[in-house]
Amino acid sequence: MASFITQIKGSGTGQYWADQSGNPIMMKSDTPWALAYNAGIAGGSTTVASDITNYCSTRSGQGFNCFLINAPGTSQTGTTDNGNTWDGVAPFTAPGVLNNTFWTRVDLVISTAASYGMTVILNPMFTYCIADGGGSMAAWSAANFTTYGTALGNRYKTASNLLWEFGDDYGDGFDTFFDNALTAIRATGDTHLISVENLTPCTARFDIENSASFAWGTTNAQFQWCYGYGCSYNSVEYAYTEASPLLVMKMDGTYDDGGNSDPLVYWRNWAWWALSSGSRGLQYGRNDIFPWTSSSLAALTNNTFDNTDLGAIWTIFGGLPGWHKLVADTSSALVTAGRGTRWSNSNDNYTFSDTNTWVTASLTADGKLGLIYNPAANTQTITVNGALMVPGYSATWIDPITGAKTNAGISSTYTNASTNSAGAHDWVLALEGPQATTPPAYAYSMGSALWRSPMTR
Repeated sequence: MASFITQIKGSGTGQYWADQSGNPIMMKSDTPWALAYNAGIAGGSTTVASDITNYCSTRSGQGFNCFLINAPGTSQTGTTDNGNTWDGVAPFTAPGVLNNTFWTRVDLVISTAASYGMTVILNPMFTYCIADGGGSMAAWSAANFTTYGTALGNRYKTASNLLWEFGDDYGDGFDTFFDNALTAIRATGDTHLISVENLTPCTARFDIENSASFAWGTTNAQFQWCYGYGCSYNSVEYAYTEASPLLVMKMDGTYDDGGNSDPLVYWRNWAWWALSSGSRGLQYGRNDIFPWTSSSLAALTNNTFDNTDLGAIWTIFGGLPGWHKLVADTSSALVTAGRGTRWSNSNDNYTFSDTNTWVTASLTADGKLGLIYNPAANTQTITVNGALMVPGYSATWIDPITGAKTNAGISSTYTNASTNSAGAHDWVLALEGPQATTPPAYAYSMGSALWRSPMTR
């Protein structure tokens, strides 16, 4: 059975994604925003269905298990402001009334994703659809949003692989409309998790630059939508300082220029900064992918980071027992000195790795896993408080690309002195407590001795 992101388990800062069986699952998300309304745009032998299938097949093969789309869209995400598909199908027949021909394409994205074990984050309330003149919802009344929400809820309440996102660059201007739509969705019996993408840099509830609150997210968000163009740790670390914590997730932000024109070391830093700060996965963006043009399918496999490196990073991180319970070391209790220069929360600019040296760190509440990422381009020594770890823990340097491990020894200080497989100095340092072992549940003989599992006596 495919595993979808369906629920949140744990409490407080220990919350994590879980699948329909309650097992921890990492969100490994992509952002083909325009897929639903631009699929098939290449023409020729490419159809709507084949484009969607080829997208899901390729990305799932690269390790992605989730992706974000919006429907309807605007000129910001690959279509016209009125939200029509590339071949002119309108999303609505009247304000709030779904055009079935358009929404059948959204249905196809969701059902195809399910067949490849992928969760879809659907944004049906894209800010610019309301805010832009000529937007598909620009002239709607509050009642129209109720009609719309009822239709959405009835259409998607039984989808097994769906999450909701509202907004995008949202600043509380349409709270009443959002309220009407969400209330109507919930009234149909829909229970899918929801969050909101506010103005960057932000979490779902706060502007991290000035700590101003966003009312709608504070009331309605069920998980943190950490959004920002600066360093990936900024909004993630901030989220862990909020009262009444929510599950923390690094979502939208800087998009990769693709074609390997961006330095791979930056994107490696971006991924590890977020994961080692306690993000329950990552959402990745590519400028060649999000508007879903005629060349987007080919672009899925022409870039090293999302074709190779990102999947390897997810595998390394997911192989650490307790990864889903890591909490950001915002007080520098684990790494007490040598953390380097931190990028300011007020600086929301795209940043390369040589502009800061901030060492990100996180720790599980039981002290069984500590995770530290030292991104420095040159050697940098950190001081670690091993007293926070369980007795008998081990320390291991992990190559951030290959996952190759080297014993780091137990010490109060660690220096990223050697170079990794890419010839750079960034390294992951994992502090791991002893793992319980379970004897095999079968009998075997060794010489004249016979051992039998207690479960088989």
